[in-house]
Amino acid sequence: VNTDAEGRFAFGNLATASTYSYTVSVTYQDNEYQSESITFASGETAKTVEVTVYESTTSDENVKVEANYVVIFPEKGQLQVRELVRIVNTGDHTYVGSKVMEADPTKKETLRFLLPDSARELSYDQGLMECCVFKAEQGFVDTMGVLPGVKEIDFGYRLPYSPPQYDFLKTVAYPTDDLVVLIHGTGVQATSSDLVEEGPTDLGGDQFLVLSRADVGKDTQITTTLYGLPQGDSQKALRWAGTTLAVLAAGFGLGYPILRRRQKRAGGEDRQLLLELASLDDAFAAGSIAEEEYRRLRAEKKEQLLQQWRGSSRDNL
Repeated sequence: VNTDAEGRFAFGNLATASTYSYTVSVTYQDNEYQSESITFASGETAKTVEVTVYESTTSDENVKVEANYVVIFPEKGQLQVRELVRIVNTGDHTYVGSKVMEADPTKKETLRFLLPDSARELSYDQGLMECCVFKAEQGFVDTMGVLPGVKEIDFGYRLPYSPPQYDFLKTVAYPTDDLVVLIHGTGVQATSSDLVEEGPTDLGGDQFLVLSRADVGKDTQITTTLYGLPQGDSQKALRWAGTTLAVLAAGFGLGYPILRRRQKRAGGEDRQLLLELASLDDAFAAGSIAEEEYRRLRAEKKEQLLQQWRGSSRDNL
């Protein structure tokens, strides 16, 4: 349907049984906006829903990266890398891009993510959709509009290497407030003339070597050399990968310095939630839980973890 001059719309003759759910999708100025899932309680026959839309812009001048975590899990002959990126649109317009995609002329490039040349087996989760991601030179692009506010993205890839060392090259595509590289394990060492070495920290019950840099400019190249890489399999790294990502994703709302202080004081409730997240990831990997239920429970536990850390941060700052 089309809205009227006041933006109102209506759908009639819909099934209202509790087994049905609906989502309202609105297309406005080259961008699609969606409502939350809508369901009807017993006896309900009508629902009201509001969908907020914004004016669009083709300029990315208000788009930046607030935080970029690069988490490296060394394995035999390859690095398993996950990146969590917190993107902020500080303007009041949705950024819709201007470059038309050759593979699909109905879509435009909005965000570009640069990967090392040898990256393979790209996978993505939060903030990215298969319909809207396209391979590109030196990485991939997203074509979803960037709304005002925060957009969190999670993706991963693998890098083959020959022991015992590897030069990890990270190219920053957008101005970045904080870039943090975390390397799993106690045996691996790293040096970088582009990053500040912060030493080891504990996340999810395991040790990570941390290097970071603030205020990184667009198109900056960061090189980190890893030494003492494993020559055998590292099953422990694989086991804790999901938990570590959950910790970092929850920590996005706190800022990395607060996250580090909080992890050093992690209490029993935190550890229990981390173990529950790890068990949930294991259950999903084993196929013993449906994807929809898995994602719902995982989101709930991450939110509980985030609320605990927020409360502790207010108490200790």
